[in-house]
Amino acid sequence: MKKTWLTFTILTLYALALATLTITLPSPAQATPTTQSIDVKADHTIEIRESGLLIIKDTITLTKLNETAELPDNYTLGFPFTYQSNLAYTFAYETQNPNQKLPLELNAGIGRTGFYAVKATIPTGVNQFTVVFVFSNSISFMTFTVEETQVTYYNASFPAYPTLPQTASEVNLKIITPTSLNYTSSSFEQQNINLTRTTQGSTYTFSHLKSNLTEFTDQPAWLHASKQGTTTPILDISEIERKIEISGNQQITVSDSYKMVNKAGKLTEVGLKIQAEAYQISAFDEFGTIPDKNLKTQQGTMYTNVTITPSLPSAEGDEVHILIQYKLPWKKHVTVQDLNQFNVSLSLFENTDWAIRKLTVTIALPEGATLDAPLNSQNIFNIQNTAFSSSLIFAFQNATPLHDSSFAFTYQRQILWDSFRPTVWIGTFVLAVTALAGAWHMYKPLPTAPLPTAVMSVRAEDLKNFISYYDEKRRLLRETGSLEAAARKGRIPRRQYKVRRMTIDSRMSSLSRDLAALRDKLRKAGPRYAEMMRQLEVAETELQGVETDIGRTEIRYRRGEISTAAYHKLLEDSYRRRDRSQTTVDGVLLRLREEIT
Repeated sequence: MKKTWLTFTILTLYALALATLTITLPSPAQATPTTQSIDVKADHTIEIRESGLLIIKDTITLTKLNETAELPDNYTLGFPFTYQSNLAYTFAYETQNPNQKLPLELNAGIGRTGFYAVKATIPTGVNQFTVVFVFSNSISFMTFTVEETQVTYYNASFPAYPTLPQTASEVNLKIITPTSLNYTSSSFEQQNINLTRTTQGSTYTFSHLKSNLTEFTDQPAWLHASKQGTTTPILDISEIERKIEISGNQQITVSDSYKMVNKAGKLTEVGLKIQAEAYQISAFDEFGTIPDKNLKTQQGTMYTNVTITPSLPSAEGDEVHILIQYKLPWKKHVTVQDLNQFNVSLSLFENTDWAIRKLTVTIALPEGATLDAPLNSQNIFNIQNTAFSSSLIFAFQNATPLHDSSFAFTYQRQILWDSFRPTVWIGTFVLAVTALAGAWHMYKPLPTAPLPTAVMSVRAEDLKNFISYYDEKRRLLRETGSLEAAARKGRIPRRQYKVRRMTIDSRMSSLSRDLAALRDKLRKAGPRYAEMMRQLEVAETELQGVETDIGRTEIRYRRGEISTAAYHKLLEDSYRRRDRSQTTVDGVLLRLREEIT
């Protein structure tokens, strides 16, 4: 009886504990508070841009099926997780009021694994909203040359339909491409789905109406298209640095530095956008200033289009560096609120068709300026304050054309600040002149006669020795170069290299002393010999600089800092400078030999 009673008691306690745990455990969280009393319709629009950017807009419409139903205050949607690595930017807004952005929770749970989802907060009474996803690297490219015409093939990959936590009664699918792309094929054809194509302006629209889209849809899709010619370069923008300098003399100077990779075909020109009112535009590449004939500008109402032809074309996969400098009109961007307060309105960057991996914008305020109020910007990276000026630094990751780049702030600056530096310089100059005048009155040196300049005759033996020593020095330099190349390639033992190098260095030291003494003798022999010695020294200095530049260029090329074309171009310039300097040395030595005869 005791054992039976004990067993019964244990089983009872276990059942009570299990019931209590079941009651207290939270129920699985629902992705959204929607129920079967809410009908869902979606517009799924995929925009494929010629630059390689892919934009998806999902417009969700919620409709109450009965009077007792309530619209949810949030909604979750997404796409298969395989596309998440290419997501650059996402945001949401009221469809009827695009300026009204909605709070968006990223990487939200949708109730099932294998999907990336976002949760949009919906205001009361709003039954339609839009979520925008911007993807980069979702389009792959292949380039061929057909009958001397470059043809680029586009392969766009995207989710065929939105992923929703419930069945959608209707999904309106639209794929938008520019008319410059020729449609080839798509995955919808393989599924026997006929896309209806219409033309509107400069775009094609391929449409299809899907009924009863099941929940948690995971259906990939692709579309192939081609483009002839190189009207728009396909670039991967790894980094852009913009520096905006606001000076006290009512000038705004902008400098844009681009670092990008050519993704398709042969790149012969680059088209960029800068602000419409820009003037005094200049551009630079890895080889220096871009000539005016290779720099074309076309001013529009919103932007100034700048077309740059680099010094050398870039092959597919090459990294391209471009720098653009220009000025902006002061009155267009700065207004004076009172004598000491200035309101600035700027665009952090123009609306490009690229996703910029890293965008850094530095705004340098005039000397003596201070910010009037703290800045409320999530993109502010740093505020640098120096003794007389301040700089604002903004940092963006994956900046896209859909980011809001407008920016405004206020700073204060005393109107008399412009006279600060001139006053300091004038005061310093007056003090220096006063100190020198006082010292001159205290000690006035007696005038001395100029020292006579001695002119010595040159012996033929000295000329012969100088030429002989110089020829031997040049021979030893060539031998040193050959010796280092042989040691680097392992053609001679290391010990033999060290012994021979010590012998050469010892002889070079002795030659340098003898040549220095002979140089002094020749300089004193007259202005003609002094000029020849000066030409030799300039040529020697140039040769040393050329060798240093060649070594630095080879190191940069091995590190991958410069492209192959830039490497050969820099080496060619260095070799040309070396030939000129060696020709100068040969000419001086030839004239000295003529003096002997």
